Amino acid sequence: MSFSKSLDLQRGSPVDKRTLEKTAVSLEGAHLHTFTCGTAYTKMIWITLFLHLLASSAVKTSSAHRNDPAILTGESEDASLQGQKEHYHRDADQDKCTMPCEMTAKLMRDEKHSLCINLQHTILSYTRNTRKLIRDLIDEQQKASEFLLSQIMELMAKVNTLSSDVQRSNSDIFSVKPTESHGKDCSDIQETLGEHWLGLRKIFNIVNQRNTRFQLHVSLVSQDDTTAYASYDNFWLEDETKFFAIHLGRYAGSAGDAFRGYDQEQNQDTAPFSTFDVDNDGCSPFCTFANKAVESCSVNQNNTGWWFNQCGKANLNGSPLDQDFSTQSHIHWDTWTKNGTLVKIKSVTMKIRRVEIPNLK
Repeated sequence: MSFSKSLDLQRGSPVDKRTLEKTAVSLEGAHLHTFTCGTAYTKMIWITLFLHLLASSAVKTSSAHRNDPAILTGESEDASLQGQKEHYHRDADQDKCTMPCEMTAKLMRDEKHSLCINLQHTILSYTRNTRKLIRDLIDEQQKASEFLLSQIMELMAKVNTLSSDVQRSNSDIFSVKPTESHGKDCSDIQETLGEHWLGLRKIFNIVNQRNTRFQLHVSLVSQDDTTAYASYDNFWLEDETKFFAIHLGRYAGSAGDAFRGYDQEQNQDTAPFSTFDVDNDGCSPFCTFANKAVESCSVNQNNTGWWFNQCGKANLNGSPLDQDFSTQSHIHWDTWTKNGTLVKIKSVTMKIRRVEIPNLK
């Protein structure tokens, strides 16, 4: 290697790796040559020159890398782009979470609150409806049980007491009766609306059982719906040969004892049953009724059958008051008065009830 070439390296000509390697080889050869020549001074010069070239090459290479515009620009652009991306993502995340997140959280809270309230209302409504349903079922069952119990008790009472309607008359749905013929029974009387007659034979068979006693209860209703009653603690009939003569016990009630009246001539207790064709009323030949002479109490009172004794104060088989028939006879219980005036009777019921049960042993 020549000295001029070494100077070119010193002045900063472009140096690459291969050039440095060749220079080192040349220096090594020169060093050997110098050493061979044995000149110490020349050896020092070459070593100094070699170190200087190495230092100069390292500095230039570093400066070239630092001062290269393309490299700096690329690195700057990459750093700037990366920063913009990070800033963009940060701004986007911030924009995404600022208002929408708050609104979403509020909506979620409101929806949760609404669901909770609706659930509470549903549970309360279901509880109320269930309780109401249970109460209604209990009430219905209670009513059904009470009704069934009342029916059973009524049936047992009828079985034990042989309670029955003997006679019933109601002017609200009253129809004019046909002519009633006694014969031997009076059980062939036609029933009209609101009317009922059990029949003498049936009554006799009921009340004339051995070791039994029956009570007679008479219920009265006036035209203005006032009520009264008359009760007899014993009631029985004689047989057909005695024309089913009536026998009554002690009286109690609010309507007065019309069966016995006010004197013996009006007393219908023990009287036989009379009809228009079988006259047992005791009028021989005439009776006085409503201040007029009558030959037959049955005929005078619309051919009704009853236990007449000179007509008397009682006739529950009489026709109710009918304004279209002013001469028509009425139901009579002439001991029921109000302010000294006879009460006009709208309906009446006669019932019998057993008060002593026979020993069946």
